[in-house]
Amino acid sequence: MVRAGRWCLLGLVVGGAPLAAQTTSPRVLTPGAGTYEAVSRLTALLELILEHHVPAEPVQLAEATTAALEQFVQTVDEEAELLPAVQTPQPDGVVLGALLTRRDDMPLIVSVRDGTTAQRAGLMPGEWITGVNYQPTAGRSLAALRQQLDGVAGAELILELRDAGGSARALRIRREAPRPAPGGLRFLAGGVAYYRLPSLELEVVERLREGIAKAHQEQARGLILDVRNNPGGHLLAVAAAIELFLPGRSPVGSVVYGRGQRRTALMTAYEPVVFQAPVALLINAGTAAEAELLAGALQSHRRAQLFGARTAGRGRVWQSFALPDGMRLILPVGRMETPDGQSFDREGLLPDVAVELTREQERRLALAGFGTEPRDDPVIQRALESLRRER
Repeated sequence: MVRAGRWCLLGLVVGGAPLAAQTTSPRVLTPGAGTYEAVSRLTALLELILEHHVPAEPVQLAEATTAALEQFVQTVDEEAELLPAVQTPQPDGVVLGALLTRRDDMPLIVSVRDGTTAQRAGLMPGEWITGVNYQPTAGRSLAALRQQLDGVAGAELILELRDAGGSARALRIRREAPRPAPGGLRFLAGGVAYYRLPSLELEVVERLREGIAKAHQEQARGLILDVRNNPGGHLLAVAAAIELFLPGRSPVGSVVYGRGQRRTALMTAYEPVVFQAPVALLINAGTAAEAELLAGALQSHRRAQLFGARTAGRGRVWQSFALPDGMRLILPVGRMETPDGQSFDREGLLPDVAVELTREQERRLALAGFGTEPRDDPVIQRALESLRRER
């Protein structure tokens, strides 16, 4: 079993609780002059409105305040969110399966999870959702959009999509329960192993550990590790995956918290390396967050070559804060860096070997499921050729 405490994390804080001793002394935060000035301006404006405004209809002050706070949070950081009080989820509810962010005041698809409605419908990283059921999405909060996208299985949605090139399309989809994603270990021609890693949760990495151990036993000549459209998951899972390929106490990366006051170091454990043959890592625009840190760490240590296309550039760590009124603030609190100090937020990681695909090729491979058609996958074939040359 994967155990959460087996890796060395210096000063890491997840969900507000420290997992290990902090590297720097805790600071006492005192509001500065700018904070007082901002609160004073808001108070003065509210007093004027309450004293002098003659409304056409009664003002719902609570609703107006919530809307103003939501807009304020998005002004501070376009990707931050202010969520309403937690509501009871529908017992038969289904999530769409697309990781969303906000860019240019519109929801953007960052990555698409294997086995979900989004993957089976052919949604693609890098597409903006411009409309849902003929309702424009510009200016809407991600929380409100998710309430519309997620819901009862069997219901239909009409999505209007636009990609970076300006091409637009409308797509009618039906929500379906997630299916087990095809993946796991398989062997390709020439004794090269292939493993599809769809996400980075601890239980998923435990299955990776079993697969890599089998590849080692079978004396695989090399490994193709596929993290295309991997939306990330957990920092601890990154360390758990990397320790299969690097010596103990190897730097995995770091997280710089706040405005640079604290830095967390993430390292592998003392356990011996499981797999020592060459590794090719497959990436694309849907490789995001912790999956990017995994790729960057293996690339920094020259333990793997990256094949494919530039990654998503989602390099920040997020935390949820409970507010007194029951709402929750989702805020980026840290920035991930690779072992050589590279930050990939907004920039992404470049492959060592770029493999250009048309948009239709990308959609076909994603619809079929990455790794299901290796002979028709130019990225797999390019990686396979490279691994064969190395031995």
